[in-house]
Amino acid sequence: MNVRLRYPLRLAVYALAALLVVAPALASAERYYGASLDLYGTLWFFWWIRRCVETLSDPGFTGLFFHPFGKDIFAHTGNNFVDALASVPLQWALGPRHSYDAFLALVLFGNAAAMDRLARLFTGSEAAAGVAGLAFLFSPFALDEVRRGRPTQAMLWFAVLALYYAFQTSWRRRARDPYLGGACLALAGWTYWFAGFFVGVAVLGIAAVEVWRGAAPGTTRGDGEPHRRARLVGRYARLLGVTALGVAPAVLGMLHRGEAGPISAVPDLRGATVEQLLSHPAVTLMRNESWRPFVADAPVRIGYGSWWIAAGAGVAVAVRGPLRPRVLALVALIALFLVVSLGPMLDAGGGLPLPHYALALERLPLFSRFWFPYRALCVVWLLLPLLVGLLVAWAPRSRRAAVALALGVLLPGEAVLHLDLASPPTTTLPERPAYGVIAAAGGGVIELPFGVDQLPIAYQTRHGQPLLGGMGEANPHLRPRGFDERAQRSALLRFLIDACARPVPPPVPDSSWADLVREGFRWVALHRDVLTVYEARGLLAPPGGRGVYDAAGVRTSLAAVLGPPLMVDGPVLFWSLAGPPPEAAAAFAPDGPSLALWDAGTAFPYTIPHELRPTPGPPRGPGHRPSARGMAPAADPLRGDGGGAWAPLTGALRTPSPR
Repeated sequence: MNVRLRYPLRLAVYALAALLVVAPALASAERYYGASLDLYGTLWFFWWIRRCVETLSDPGFTGLFFHPFGKDIFAHTGNNFVDALASVPLQWALGPRHSYDAFLALVLFGNAAAMDRLARLFTGSEAAAGVAGLAFLFSPFALDEVRRGRPTQAMLWFAVLALYYAFQTSWRRRARDPYLGGACLALAGWTYWFAGFFVGVAVLGIAAVEVWRGAAPGTTRGDGEPHRRARLVGRYARLLGVTALGVAPAVLGMLHRGEAGPISAVPDLRGATVEQLLSHPAVTLMRNESWRPFVADAPVRIGYGSWWIAAGAGVAVAVRGPLRPRVLALVALIALFLVVSLGPMLDAGGGLPLPHYALALERLPLFSRFWFPYRALCVVWLLLPLLVGLLVAWAPRSRRAAVALALGVLLPGEAVLHLDLASPPTTTLPERPAYGVIAAAGGGVIELPFGVDQLPIAYQTRHGQPLLGGMGEANPHLRPRGFDERAQRSALLRFLIDACARPVPPPVPDSSWADLVREGFRWVALHRDVLTVYEARGLLAPPGGRGVYDAAGVRTSLAAVLGPPLMVDGPVLFWSLAGPPPEAAAAFAPDGPSLALWDAGTAFPYTIPHELRPTPGPPRGPGHRPSARGMAPAADPLRGDGGGAWAPLTGALRTPSPR
């Protein structure tokens, strides 16, 4: 076979494998690949960026969230919009539904193609490059992220290419390599700033090893060793300089936002007690997510990540020759990021604090913004496929094909087995044509229960009108300044929020109604499927546990103040705050049977994915904060007490990741 045909053939294999991963969702007209609250946020981001491209608008700020204050998206996410921008052509070509799943396939394909290039450079073997590329496509980290609706975190194209050019900067004399490496590292940060930070540390490690070793043989003929190292220092300085220029707007913006006040629900861990560390979100995530690929649920089974670790360890022991120091450096980086991914506490034997994390919080810039330290595993899964490829490269030529075939089947097969790729989680986002009435009539929407972020913003892609909440509304630190104070001043708004958790007296007539209408609000939407979750958890109950308060009671309380609902569309009831009802609303007018069905709720499945439904658990200590799995009530940020609707809404559900 002609060598020039081998790379296109490998690309075709990657494309086919990526399409097979998302095929169950692509074949559906209604279901999106993945299941998580973050999926709704991703769908919104893709819609928002396409809208900004089409209208030439600033994507860093939106007036559609937290109306009328708006949302500084740049301060929240660092403008991680590269994936959304890359999806725009697919959205134009395929529409919003199928473009998402097609983009997931593109993300996985791009990961494999980039890894193929890196492994080909590192090993000099096309067979090794193919195995590494296919293994990276099926890496547990990337597949888990796309299954959770987070293609931003799974899109590691530029992170891999940053490592590629970091090696090229030393191994070749091409003047463009440092600049390309810096650009790729900056793009990795703009794609997802966690990955940019961690991969930047890995690039620094590679640079240190390469400078220590000097230039590769033959690249600086005639130079003395000090001069070779000085040239390498200069080349890596150019790479890092380009990176710094590229990410400066995001870094300065986040630093400025950090100085203005807290920007996440993660507490300050400096001097934290063991109890506070045990209740830290990072510990919960480590226990439930990040190490699942490595440690199987049953003691007799081996987690599928263990195969990768074994392969990497085998390479580290077996390698000889000029690549040995570099391979050992990769192994050291893998060990480093495995330790970082543990977070601030090893939850075993009563809790073992890990001082390295507290030290990083204290000394490293921006590190305190790391809600989910397990994402340091992205570097682990960047480097492990590279080491797996080396196993193929070092196999005897007569056995290389057999080794490549074995690894090419074993590693993807393990992913298929453990992640059940034949029947992956999918999510349905119904059209809800009643939102089309809102789109035509205009006016802001107060979505209830308030605080269940992500779901309403997914429906906002249908109607395009401002919302009371927005991205991260369940996290009080992510609301704009003045929002809570304004809500506190509005008796009507407090009633709408509180009535979704307990019976409260109707508000005394004041100017609240007129104020909301003047600000542009026209609609109130009540989601029955979300109330179903609260009913199942016993959250819809009066103080003291006397009597019964259920979803039907919530509807009755709201109707006593707002009047009868104007529309019903499946699990969503709609009221109008102002103006005559649009003629199109008559098609959705509720009647006795439809309201009885809504009250019963039996026809409406839970919208919140099963894996994110919280389960009750006792507090673990005086410093306990509600975690992703706990239902302990939090203080009401509006009322200043321990009750009210805001308590279960802000404490019960996991705060979404900042992309």
